Amino acid sequence: NTFNVSIYAVTIFIYLAIFLGFTDWIYRKNKAKIALFGERLTLILAFMVFLSISFNPVAQLFNLALSTITLAFLAYRRTPTSFFRVNFAHVIGLLTILATLDWQLPNLTYSQWVGIFLGIMVTEWLISAIFGSITLYRDSCWFMGLILAGCSYFILLARVENLQVGVYWLLTPVTLTAIIPRYPPPKRENTAKISSFTLIIAQLLCILSPNTRIISFAVATALMIVNYKYLPRQNTAILHYGFILALVGSILSSTLGISSWWLPGAMATLLLWLLGSYLGNKYPVYAQSAYLWFKSLGLSFLIALSCRSFLLTSNLFSPGWQPLAALFVFSICIILWYRRENHPSLIFSLAWLLELILVETILLWGGNNLNLATANVILGLLLITFRPWLFRQNHNLALVPLFYGTIGFIYRLGYFTPYTGLLTLGIAFIGIGVTTLHREWQPLTYLSILGISLGIYESLLYHLPPFSWEAHVQQLTLIAFVTALIAIAYRLGGWLWRESLFNLSNQEIKTIAHLHWGIATGINIILFLSRETFTEFALLSLLLPLILGSYALMQGRDINRVEKNIWVYIGIIQIIASIIYLRLTWQPLRIIDSFVVILVCFGAIISYFIPWTRWGWSKRPWHRSAIVAPVVTVLLSNPNYLDLIIVAIFYLLLAKQQDNIRWSYLSLVFLDWAIIRWFLTFNDLDLLWYVSIIGLSIIYITTVDPFLQLPQQRKSRHQLRLLGGGIIGLVALWLHQETGLIPASLGLLSIFLGLALKIRAFLFLGTITFTLTVFYQLIILGLNYSFLKWMIGLIIGISLISVAANFERSRGQLIVIWQQWLTQLEQWE
Repeated sequence: NTFNVSIYAVTIFIYLAIFLGFTDWIYRKNKAKIALFGERLTLILAFMVFLSISFNPVAQLFNLALSTITLAFLAYRRTPTSFFRVNFAHVIGLLTILATLDWQLPNLTYSQWVGIFLGIMVTEWLISAIFGSITLYRDSCWFMGLILAGCSYFILLARVENLQVGVYWLLTPVTLTAIIPRYPPPKRENTAKISSFTLIIAQLLCILSPNTRIISFAVATALMIVNYKYLPRQNTAILHYGFILALVGSILSSTLGISSWWLPGAMATLLLWLLGSYLGNKYPVYAQSAYLWFKSLGLSFLIALSCRSFLLTSNLFSPGWQPLAALFVFSICIILWYRRENHPSLIFSLAWLLELILVETILLWGGNNLNLATANVILGLLLITFRPWLFRQNHNLALVPLFYGTIGFIYRLGYFTPYTGLLTLGIAFIGIGVTTLHREWQPLTYLSILGISLGIYESLLYHLPPFSWEAHVQQLTLIAFVTALIAIAYRLGGWLWRESLFNLSNQEIKTIAHLHWGIATGINIILFLSRETFTEFALLSLLLPLILGSYALMQGRDINRVEKNIWVYIGIIQIIASIIYLRLTWQPLRIIDSFVVILVCFGAIISYFIPWTRWGWSKRPWHRSAIVAPVVTVLLSNPNYLDLIIVAIFYLLLAKQQDNIRWSYLSLVFLDWAIIRWFLTFNDLDLLWYVSIIGLSIIYITTVDPFLQLPQQRKSRHQLRLLGGGIIGLVALWLHQETGLIPASLGLLSIFLGLALKIRAFLFLGTITFTLTVFYQLIILGLNYSFLKWMIGLIIGISLISVAANFERSRGQLIVIWQQWLTQLEQWE
């Protein structure tokens, strides 16, 4: 059956050949559409026949050979020649050759087939170069060669186990480069591109073996010289440099056994820079390509070294001398680059390289992250110190010391030693130094000032014992004391540099100083509420309010600004609090408790008479404090008679000094208080004494008060005198009725005072008191002694008759005298 099918297929092919001849005759009759339709039918039938004999190699080979001859004849006969017909005939011809080889040599390996493909490929491209003037056949051989090259490449990539065979595929770029001159100029560029591309993908076949890798890169390096001649572009030069670097690296790896590529990579980067500088204007494309490779290779190594440094600081790698040497070489490259272009970004790159050098060097000598932090902070401070020379052309470079400060801060995290506070201070000063060149970065200034305070606190806290409730007073005392000193330092700095300090105005510095003063004051209040026995820390607690008070007093030195007075009040309160704290914590000072009022009055007098205005303060807060201090002291203490008298004398002097009699009212109050306390020592003392003090005080106020001395206040004065004298006479009448001597004496005294001083109130009160006393005593005598009652009645009757007789005889004269007396009485007080 197989034989019959093969004979049938051959017979059918004869029919197809005759039919194709018929279609060719139709085509010659200018009936191209019919002829084309016939050819398509013939091809479809031929394809079906080919499939039917695919199991018979001999018949298949015979069919392919006849098909090749037929298709070649058709391609030749058609005018113009069709590119599809030529390529289709070409493909069938190649299949015929491959089928013949497979029939004759059925045991060929994949490597042998690769050799066959490459041989045919070279033949195709040589034919294409020979028939370069015939475009159709040249292009057909060109594409067939590309197809064969692709097939051989994928066979090598997928199935060949021998790594040495991959070098054979280098025939592809070698042949392409060799035939470039045989093509016209437009075709040369395309061939050079494809040759360069095949050199790239060929490395995948040769990269695994050292020997083939060297051969492959050497061939690529040589061929790229020719390719650049026909494709003079920067991409070609960049690729050429890549092959050269790969070749040098492969040779060094194979012959010298280099395992660490840090130093060779750095040296290659430096050589690329030198090569680009040497080529210069002679070969600008290669020079520029060298610079591009220098930048890309340098950046790659810089990133790799940065990752290595990070792993070093995390104890995941060990330091070595080769990376350190590589970093120095990279630094030389950056310096050379900066001398050529003078770009600020290169300074930042050099700063980063210097940071990597620090990491590698310090860890190589056995240091740790804290040593790295110290080195970074010192380097940042040095750069800030020399900033007028380093950054005078570009202030943006001032970010370099800030970079070192930031890195130092990161490295010091997790450490707490006697020196970490100094590191924090150094970082803060770096930030301040940077902001002096960038005045718009005020937030960084505030952050740096916060860092100064934190650094000082950190140094302080390290030397303090662990926090505990027993030691909290001592720790808070030291913290508050240091905070107060910081506030004073800022105020002194603001005073010395009035225009600007730390890139801040004088008012902003004052605000920062006030903030620290407020924190210290708050801690001082806590300390005052939790006082301890007098120790060396209590001594600081004593000095603390003195310092804070002095700060407030100095802040209040401005006689032209009323709002400054609040500072004076606060300062005085803090100084007084310091004195109180001293008394409460130091028991030997109990001796002054008996003299505290006297001392306060003495201090108040001194404060009142000091020329504060001449010294720069407003006198009002000092005077007010001096006035209030004795009263507060008396109210908060247990004064004796002498204390109250001293206070009374103080306010009396104050009244005289200010020429204001009303201050004597306070003297009167304290004097009354002293007298009453003295009276209270006598338990059986009459109530009349206490009432007399009140009454006489009212009479005194009525007599000296400026408001009551006004003419329109005459009635008020009269009523107050009646009130003051009336309560004395009333109590005397009520309590001393037995003999009547005291009320009578008081009445007569009041009458005499009224007559002497011409004061009606005294006259009226004295008359009333005396009259009531006499009548009361007469009634008492009449009730107790009946005979005396009749005698008194007889005397009174005779007296009244005598007065009536005399009045009747001298009525006119008495009326005149009465009216004159009333007129004079109206003129009295």
